[in-house]
Amino acid sequence: GKELWAYNTDDAFTGPIVIEGRVGYVIGESDYVYAFDTATGEELWAYNTDDAFTGPIVIEGRVGYVIGESDYVYAFDTATGEELWAYNTDDAFTGPIVIEGRIGYVLGESDYVYAFNAATGKELWAYNTDDAFTGPIVIEGRVGYVIGESDYVYAFDTATGEELWAYNTDDAFTGPIVIEGRIGYVLGESDYVYAFNAATGKELWAYNTD
Repeated sequence: GKELWAYNTDDAFTGPIVIEGRVGYVIGESDYVYAFDTATGEELWAYNTDDAFTGPIVIEGRVGYVIGESDYVYAFDTATGEELWAYNTDDAFTGPIVIEGRIGYVLGESDYVYAFNAATGKELWAYNTDDAFTGPIVIEGRVGYVIGESDYVYAFDTATGEELWAYNTDDAFTGPIVIEGRIGYVLGESDYVYAFNAATGKELWAYNTD
């Protein structure tokens, strides 16, 4: 329980802290992302855009991603804190951002899933169902899964954003969705676990304990 170090910036931090190797990352309420050495607590850099960030920060290799409250996704160099690009759709994003290979995915409050090139920030497609999505987005290969507030699980093609199927039970689902092999699992608010075919959306069984 011995303290190793204490790092202070006179900025109120908001979590969660993200650790990747010897570097930690944290958001400050004064619109900064801070990076620090996990061994010493020494500040490495501070990145600011004058946009209030919302977490969590996502780190993929040499690139970090974070959402801004002014409807942007920002990408920064994890070694230097230099901004690489900023992606905007005039839709308030909700996290977390999901990076899978060369594609990033994020939810918009206007009932969209957005896909963008993770290296450039260029939008690839936008998928809408007129149903408010709740995260997190789950990606398995060429298929993405997301929950809608109108009691649906939606599956979409990760390359095109085309809807593949929609699964409904008239039970409000709560995430996250879990995909294991050919089967998907999701919780319902009426105390059920539902299993469905991950390729077709067909319900396999529903388990309740009452």
